[in-house]
Formats: sequence, C-alpha cells, structure tokens
Amino acid sequence: MKYTILIHFLLLSFFQATAATVELDFYSEKISLEYNSGMLNKGDVRLGYADAGGKLQIQSYFEQQRFSGAYLTLLNELRRAKREYQLNDWLFYKLTTEAIEKIGRSKTKRHRVFMRWFMLNMAGFDCRMTYANNRTYINIYTEDELFAMPMIEEGDRMFANLSEKEYPGQSSESLYIVGYVPNPGGRAFKFGMEKLPKLPVKKISKTIDFQTNSEKYSVNMAYDATVVEFMKDYPYLADEEYFRVPLSETIRTSLLPALQQIIKEKTQQEALSIIASFTRNGFGYQLDEDQFGLSKPMVPEELFWYPYSDCEDRCALFHALTKELLGVNMAILIFDDHVSMAVASEMEGDLIRFEGKRYFVVDPTGPSNSDIIGSFPQGYAGREIEVVVP
Repeated sequence: MKYTILIHFLLLSFFQATAATVELDFYSEKISLEYNSGMLNKGDVRLGYADAGGKLQIQSYFEQQRFSGAYLTLLNELRRAKREYQLNDWLFYKLTTEAIEKIGRSKTKRHRVFMRWFMLNMAGFDCRMTYANNRTYINIYTEDELFAMPMIEEGDRMFANLSEKEYPGQSSESLYIVGYVPNPGGRAFKFGMEKLPKLPVKKISKTIDFQTNSEKYSVNMAYDATVVEFMKDYPYLADEEYFRVPLSETIRTSLLPALQQIIKEKTQQEALSIIASFTRNGFGYQLDEDQFGLSKPMVPEELFWYPYSDCEDRCALFHALTKELLGVNMAILIFDDHVSMAVASEMEGDLIRFEGKRYFVVDPTGPSNSDIIGSFPQGYAGREIEVVVP
C-alpha cells in the first residue's frame, strides 16, 4: 500500500511538473489546450526498422507512449473541445493536427506525423501508417465515399490518406504499409457533417436580387463566413453529403423569414417556383472547374460567399430552403453531367417514381430567365439517371 501511494505521488508530480498549454487560432475561435511535455520525450522513429528487442520501432513507440500516459492530458483536452464545439471527425482531426504541429515544432515532420497517428488510434479510430522515400502518411478507416483522396484497401477495410496533400505532386507514388496495427477494431472515421460546429459566427450581410416571370424581389440576409472558412480544404464527398449539411443559424434567422414572407399564402407550386427562381437567378453561374480549377461541391453557406456556383451547389441550397420552408420530401436527380431535384408532390408535370413515391421535377439551376417548374432540363428527358434520397 505504501509503495502504491508513493508511485501514485511520483506520477502525479511528474504530470504536474511537465504541464504546459498550447494556444490555437482555430478558425473563428481561440482554443487553449493543456498537454504534458513528456509526450515529446521519445526520439525519432524509423519506419520498417526494428529496435534492439526485435520489435518494430513504431510498435515500441506506441506501447511506450501509451504506457507513460504522457499523451492523456492532450487527448482528454481534444475530446473536451470536440464535445464543446460539436466538432465532427474531420474537424477533430484538423484540431489535433494544429495542436501537434505547434506542440511538436521542435520535432521532425515525420515524428509529428507519428504523434498524430498515435492520437487518432488512442481516440478510437483504426489508423494505419504508410510511407515511401522518407514521406510518412496517415491512413484512416472510413466507410464514406470520397473523391480526390487516395484510398488503400487492407483486408475488408478502406483507408483514406489524410496527409496526402502535405506532399504535393506525390499522389501517384507507391506506398508501403506498416505491419503494426494498434487498433484493428477501431471505429470508422466519418467525414459527413450533419450539424454545424459551435464556433463563433462571422456574420456577413448580403442582398440577393431575383425575379419570377411577374415579380422582382430583393432579399436582405446574412450568412456565416466561419462555415466558408472550414469548408475551404474540406475533402470532396459524395453529392448527397452536401445536402445533409444544415443551414447556419445566421441564415435561418435572416433568409428564411424573408422568403417565408414572400411565399406566404402561395400554393405549393407557386412557392416552389419562387424558391427555384431564387436559386436560378440570385447567383452568378460558372462551372467549378472554371472558378476553382477543380470540382468543388458547396454547402449552402458557400453560395453567398463565392461569386459563382453551379448545378449541384444550387441543388444543395434549394434542398435546404425547401425542406425548411415547405417541409416536403425530395430526391436528387444525378445525370452524368448535371444534378437536378424532384419534390414529392401530386402536381402535374415531368415525374420520377422512386421507392413507391411520386416526385415532381424542379430544376434549381435553369432556365435562369424563367420560373416555370415541372419539367426536365432541356435535353435531359429520357437520359440515364441516378436517384438519391438525401
């Protein structure tokens, strides 16, 4: 009993003596995290090499760090921040990365990657290491559909390369996977965002002018630029994931009441026509490839920030607005080169029947000079189509 108390005292003294704090500018929030500087004590690790005892150095690193408990302070702080700010897995990873990069700035880049890998496994994920030519990568198990992010298959699991963009121009190189797997039963990393994080709002006011065939409207509203900031380097997900991202409270309390006033006492068809007119001619049109040089689907908030948007972006906004204002079910219509929408309704017009439901076609992109709804975009009737209910 005496020895147990002594060991506990020594451990407590060790943790207190090495306590430190890191301050981070995380988008619109300043976040302070405590950590134990003992997590920096371990020297560099060489992947693919064994230590004197015959273990892979990376395995020894993981086991020693886990046993020492030096990482627990930071891990608990990151978990606290995840709960407090309602961060999804991707934003938790971003915060972890920023913390490790600042805390471990005296270490090599490779060592900082090891530190991130350790933290993700300790946080409950199945995270693997790959490497090639002195470049070290973090690969995480996910069940999400991703684009423009290298994936590897190991067993029956798919792993996304989270750190590939840290080595520009190297995405086609062959990678070696490290044999040591510390958390083979770890949970899947989820990239989707079904609720927005609780970060301070950067409110920007904007006026949107649009018109139907018979009326001109001018809507004063506001949106949250913080959402735009964290979406700038967000991974490219399947189309339906952008439809699951909710409107910010800033848009909900400014744009929705303004549109609700406009569609008040209108029929469902008239209201849909007005919402479609808003998405059709309230924004400049340009393909993502022309504006960004690559495909970049947007969440609704981003349409108000960027000068241009294209079809899938307007569909995401139309879906969010229609869901909030009319409360109807919808389906995404995915063609090989266009995305459109259909609304569950008994109205007459071009229809899609899917899973026993009848959907009325409403294209949120065009024609920009018309408020007519209920027909496929010109040239798309009869073409092969994928129907997705978000």
